[in-house]
Amino acid sequence: MNGPPLYEGSILVVDDSETIVETLKETLEHFGVPGENIFTAQNPKDALKLFSEKEPPVVFMDLDLDGTPGDPAAIKILKSKPGTKLILMSGYDRRDARVRDLVSAGAYEFLEKPLRVARLAQLMQLIDSEEKGLRRVS
Repeated sequence: MNGPPLYEGSILVVDDSETIVETLKETLEHFGVPGENIFTAQNPKDALKLFSEKEPPVVFMDLDLDGTPGDPAAIKILKSKPGTKLILMSGYDRRDARVRDLVSAGAYEFLEKPLRVARLAQLMQLIDSEEKGLRRVS
């Protein structure tokens, strides 16, 4: 990537698809996120353990993790550290009740699958701006 990194903080990526995890990790690295700052999990238990250990300010989480809903883990993350930028990922529509409930509970954003690189770049720029003290404009 040319130019400054879009975000240099730590990130947790949670998805039961190894392909999605690796693709998202590679994309974030392409955006300038250091690889050692990207942690990955494929189930809610590992996600909560990593979140507790690493306390990343940004979490990408799939709503369905190998037949297990990601919602309870997402709620635990939001309650344990309310400032976390939890980004939901799913093939569900933004109007789905689960998505609406988690956004109401404090989720930062929702990305519909398949993920779009341009939208991801825009989101990472926004997060980086906020980390540097600039305000979010919805």
